[in-house]
Amino acid sequence: YHVQVRAGASLTWTDWLLATPDTSAAFNPPAPDFGERVYFRVQARDQAGNWSTWSAEVSTLAARYTLGGQVLNIRHEPVAVATKSTSPAALGIVSQAGGRFLAFLEDGGTYQVTAQRDQTFGSLPPMNNVAVAGNVSGLVFVLPPKDDAVQNGGFEAGLAGWTQGGASAPSATAHTGLGAARLDGSGGSASLVQVVTPAAGMTQAYLSIMARLAAPGEASTLQIRLSKEGSPDPPEIHEVSLTSDTWTHAWFALGNLQGEPLTVALIVSGTPAILVDEVSLGTAQPGGNWIYLPLSWY
Repeated sequence: YHVQVRAGASLTWTDWLLATPDTSAAFNPPAPDFGERVYFRVQARDQAGNWSTWSAEVSTLAARYTLGGQVLNIRHEPVAVATKSTSPAALGIVSQAGGRFLAFLEDGGTYQVTAQRDQTFGSLPPMNNVAVAGNVSGLVFVLPPKDDAVQNGGFEAGLAGWTQGGASAPSATAHTGLGAARLDGSGGSASLVQVVTPAAGMTQAYLSIMARLAAPGEASTLQIRLSKEGSPDPPEIHEVSLTSDTWTHAWFALGNLQGEPLTVALIVSGTPAILVDEVSLGTAQPGGNWIYLPLSWY
């Protein structure tokens, strides 16, 4: 094959690969103009030595960096065909299997990243201040349920809707949006409590939360207590062990607590401060899957 390339508004084709048997290659120009459209065309030779005419041109955009992540539901299952966007705008965003996506960026800097699938899920605030100085991966977006019973679970209104105890306070270090909550149990106990009323007929109900250490250092534990309002039954207790300042998604099935008014308590006691964000309680709608089907033409 002969392969030629031209860039931008130039009409001049330049040889890139000559008489190569390879059917793929990495195009790495020495001084690319990122964001510029690059065009390619190919000419093929058959076993008798005959060269074809040049193919129709195809094009792509030169990207400096990539930004990748995954979109999930509250049960940590992938969400297919969610809408993703960045600000500043990406050159392009490709949806991949398993709820994953890859955005191609013209340059580094600070980005805002949004993931949504409003037909099935609730609205999730954008992820702000994503620093890009190289390829970025591992961003996680957990779409809340449409029937979310938690008030101000993203702490965008400070601690409104929650009863606070001990060293609990709003935090400007958030997973998504502009707010989170900080619970510091290093000097005793800190807690946030809210009574929630799940929607009637709710099934497959889960509690979902994002959490991380407030700062790198000693491990900490977040305790989550779920109890029926006015019931003598002991609460359900879940614990999330945190060992880093990377956001972690935790989720728990409500089981027998479905459909009941519940007290949700988030507690940190005797361990270093943690941050919590995106507390939600609702139906874990399936996120769908990419399905590949064989096709035949006759």
